[in-house]
Amino acid sequence: MTPGWPLSSGEAVRACTTLKALSITGALLPMAELLDSSVRLDLSGRGLGRVEMGIAAQLLHNNSSLQVLKLSDNPIGQFGMETLADAVAHARPPLTEAHLGNLGIRSGQQVQRFLRALRHYRAPLRVLDLHGNCLLPPLGDEIADPQLWLQSTPETDDFNEWCDTTLAALAEVCNLLETPGNQLTRLVLSHTMESPHPDTSPARRSAGTVLEALRNLAVRRLCAALGSEHCALTELSLLEFGFTPEDVELLGPPLRRPSCTIHSSEAQRVGHAPAPAARRGGRPHLRQGRRASDGRGARVRAAHGRAGTAGALDEP
Repeated sequence: MTPGWPLSSGEAVRACTTLKALSITGALLPMAELLDSSVRLDLSGRGLGRVEMGIAAQLLHNNSSLQVLKLSDNPIGQFGMETLADAVAHARPPLTEAHLGNLGIRSGQQVQRFLRALRHYRAPLRVLDLHGNCLLPPLGDEIADPQLWLQSTPETDDFNEWCDTTLAALAEVCNLLETPGNQLTRLVLSHTMESPHPDTSPARRSAGTVLEALRNLAVRRLCAALGSEHCALTELSLLEFGFTPEDVELLGPPLRRPSCTIHSSEAQRVGHAPAPAARRGGRPHLRQGRRASDGRGARVRAAHGRAGTAGALDEP
């Protein structure tokens, strides 16, 4: 099957308006919904791969009314994500919800085009779910010395340059949060800082060092975006995003903003039942569970306060 086959077949089935369903590799495409330019499209968990997504994307080229897209738990990978990005950029639908978790994405560059397309035509996005997709770059010799990232701060041009080039997809998310008038209220970035290829790091330094620096960079960039006056989030999920107990204190300033709208947030690590996150007395409350693999397992609460420290540690 040639790489261009999904595209050409998509054009063919687009002309067949009586087709109700299509199965090529075993996964079933709901053709009626795709051909009818539905406002809501739920393709989650159907086992769609690159072939099916290529066909679906060709049909989505004509859907300028799509508002809710549920595509989670389908291994569409890089090719599928690229065809989806092209379709969205062409149709420019008024997308309000994009559920794109666990799509077999292995680096942030593979999802950047989709996010950039949404931001460029100012889609009225309210919900963005990217859980389970790796937003890290491929680890290789082209990555600069991580110590340079650790020495930079969000106030420096170098910092933003590192983010835009190294954490391209996350930078797009942060740019969206900082865009005046954006409507994004729910963001899910759980398990997006886990590398699917940890053994490909440069020989001159360990993969662990690079990953730690990348996660530190990601945490600081995200916290800077959460502190933007234009951030309108009310729900935020960051399970296994890379927060250490020390990093949670970076959430203090954003949560102390008088205009902060976040009332539910999660940054708990694997190994414990989810700790509740709620707004207490009108103040956002974030809780992080014990780290499963080491001894730095204090529960951390970064509460919205007017004075004092940004966070408090509750030792078990």
